[in-house]
Amino acid sequence: MEITYPKPLTEILNTTSDTPFISIYMPVEKNQSADKSQISLKNLGKHAIEVLQDVWPNTSIENYKQILNKYVTDSSFWTDFSDRGFALITNGHETFTQSIDTSVPEIAMATNMPMILPLLNDEQHEFDFDLLALNADRIECYSFINGELAVYDLPEDAPTTLKGTLGSELRGGELNSVSVGQNVSVHGHNETSTEKQIDQERFYQAVDKYIEEYVSQESKHELLLFGLPQNIAVFRKISKNASLSLDYQIETSPADLSISEIDNVLKPIAKQYKESKYDKSLRRISDAKSKSLLSYFLDEIISAIQNGQVDTLYIQQDARINGILQDDSVITNTKQAKHNNLLNDLADLTIVHNGKVRQLPDDKLSEPVVAVLRYKDI
Repeated sequence: MEITYPKPLTEILNTTSDTPFISIYMPVEKNQSADKSQISLKNLGKHAIEVLQDVWPNTSIENYKQILNKYVTDSSFWTDFSDRGFALITNGHETFTQSIDTSVPEIAMATNMPMILPLLNDEQHEFDFDLLALNADRIECYSFINGELAVYDLPEDAPTTLKGTLGSELRGGELNSVSVGQNVSVHGHNETSTEKQIDQERFYQAVDKYIEEYVSQESKHELLLFGLPQNIAVFRKISKNASLSLDYQIETSPADLSISEIDNVLKPIAKQYKESKYDKSLRRISDAKSKSLLSYFLDEIISAIQNGQVDTLYIQQDARINGILQDDSVITNTKQAKHNNLLNDLADLTIVHNGKVRQLPDDKLSEPVVAVLRYKDI
């Protein structure tokens, strides 16, 4: 059965819906069988339908069941599925689905508005990049996408070795990269070091031009350098690639490392990236506070969101406020309210009003929600 992928999430958020939303988030293990994925989705869908029937007893469930059944019964879809999670959001008429790159909790809910916080958390931590491993006499290029490292299969005419690139124009003899321990690379000298340096720069210029044209312009990803500090310094000196990262580099010799060993070397970079995102958010909050553009109070935040006044909404990860928004009031004593996280609805409304949403762990943000405003009330 062919599955159609309907409207983008922003269109669904902007749609006035008279029916509730089912939101399903399903973790998927590496190499998980299609059967297991189908059974998991079937069980999550069953739970979401039960909540829907309990909280909205007058809502027909047939459309929801048909939509869920399309995904449950399509074994070819799950056979080809390779990501770490799956999201499905539907109001029984319009449906949004997305693969998720980060780990996601198992969730099956029926609510007034789409449950999007797990989806936003995935997008917030997405860090895809290209990696250029630099030795003095050879290079390799890798892609890091969805947490997976893979070697670029460069063609034979790509400038991957100094000797192959410069050929008869090689002035200083060959530079032999030899791995000695973890962080040392010894270069054999056949001629003067000045000539060898010129050769290395000319080699790197050819590499830089090729990578920019055939890798960076195609992938649109940031390019990180991986090599000894002296090799990285030479490459940065000659590079004209606008995608070259100014914030991240790995100062370790890549000589003779397996792809799994390189993958381990990259783990601190992913952590550094996440922490830098958190630090940027905290600086933004601090700056807004100094300018009296930070709101802490729930009623003020709700009003600011509705007026399009919120630039960025910061939500504490895993925080919850039971309730639903009706006009300007928060309702907490109904079944719908008890099943609903108001913070999720505020995230929905912020995006509808062209604001941004970020999530921070509780050791970074002590309040369940704060808002950075675009302007002050006069």
